[in-house]
Amino acid sequence: MSTQLTSKQTVSMDKRGRMSFPAVFRSVLGDAIYLTQDIDEKGCVVAYSKEGFDEFCETMCEGMSPYDVSMMMTVIGDVTHIVEPDTMGRITLPEELRTFASMTSGTTVVVGAGKGVEIWEKERYDAFISEKSAGIRAMMLAKRKQMHASTEG
Repeated sequence: MSTQLTSKQTVSMDKRGRMSFPAVFRSVLGDAIYLTQDIDEKGCVVAYSKEGFDEFCETMCEGMSPYDVSMMMTVIGDVTHIVEPDTMGRITLPEELRTFASMTSGTTVVVGAGKGVEIWEKERYDAFISEKSAGIRAMMLAKRKQMHASTEG
């Protein structure tokens, strides 16, 4: 099973998009960090390792014709940037991605989200968690009850 990234860190981002990328995530993602737009309409930036990004692309293109794969990869390539942390562990979020995620200078939230790391504008993240948390917890409880019932039978 591949590594599931977890944890939440709050960091500052300057006006040029430069931010400290938490060491806990750098150690897993490596020296080349693939940044792209999220596809779930959450409005955040997703960071992957090279392997994680390759897996993401394979999953997105699964079952497609070669033509559709070509079109898909062109679009994914258009919104993906590869960055390397500097000696201080900082990365710069490209302006295109900051615009997509409505990020300006200030506080950002960096959160492990399974196979990737999400980078959010803090107020948007707080609103997302406030809106979705109760529903997700209810789903988890229902799943737990379902699992428990299936082991009793």
